[in-house]
Amino acid sequence: MTIIGVYDETLSAKGIKTGMEVLRVNNIPVKAYAARYIAPYQSASTEQDRQTRTYDYALLSGALHEPIQLQLRDATGKTSEHTIARVKSADRSARLRVPSFEYRMLPGNIAYVALNTFGNDSCAKAFAANYPEISKAKAIIFDVRNNGGGNTSVGWAILNYLANTPALVHTSYTRDYKPTHRAWNRKLQPSLNRSKLIPPDKTPYNGQVIVLTSARTFSAAEDFAAAFKTMKRGLIIGEATGGSSGQPLFITLPGNGNARICTKRDMLGDGTEFVGVGIQPDKIVSATLKDLRNGVDTALQAAIKSIQ
Repeated sequence: MTIIGVYDETLSAKGIKTGMEVLRVNNIPVKAYAARYIAPYQSASTEQDRQTRTYDYALLSGALHEPIQLQLRDATGKTSEHTIARVKSADRSARLRVPSFEYRMLPGNIAYVALNTFGNDSCAKAFAANYPEISKAKAIIFDVRNNGGGNTSVGWAILNYLANTPALVHTSYTRDYKPTHRAWNRKLQPSLNRSKLIPPDKTPYNGQVIVLTSARTFSAAEDFAAAFKTMKRGLIIGEATGGSSGQPLFITLPGNGNARICTKRDMLGDGTEFVGVGIQPDKIVSATLKDLRNGVDTALQAAIKSIQ
């Protein structure tokens, strides 16, 4: 496991840096620690989702009053020991929070657009506001690698700008439960739903488009990637998505527990399944340890090289 970012000044002051390898947690080899204390308690749709939840989200979780002992190794091979404190989930989320929309022009007249959440419509509004400038770019790179989802319609509102004609981009089904039919031992029939993207009133964007994905691309962000893949509008570069979508039904459990149950099964426009598999990139690119240590975004550089 490698540290991909340090967002706390107190950790930086301890000498903890991006690119350091985590060797041991609480004096246990990191993989053994994760397998014993973390992985069994993670619900996941795919193996890549399980790895993400185990190592990215939950590896250092636990009681706030119990400090964490880390053994790290830097680029020179030197190992060091560190004691760090856990923080509340809310505090952690606040420190990791990033803008929902990020946009900048890269060399070569390439527009880089990071869509970090579809939790509200701010992404769609920001894209619309910047579209007059973005539309002049030679190519657009959409980055949804850190987008955990939200409302599917937000991502589709952005993809509308890429559509020349109405396009079927999404198929889903939900169970149509009828108690009488169950009593008659009839097979429960699913209710199908198909969704289209409608071109905007303005001239659609006709330049080259690339979408960056990772195992952290989840839920409504997967619907974005799935629609893009169905449109055949360009390449998906990076890693397979988390592999789960569908409107969640929230329920409470005894002992202050809670759970989420998917109420529909989402597919590509042509009916191709991705739940339990993930949306596979056209070009698989993963971050390398060398690039992490040198501050290089491996997938982004691959996308830039792929632009004609």
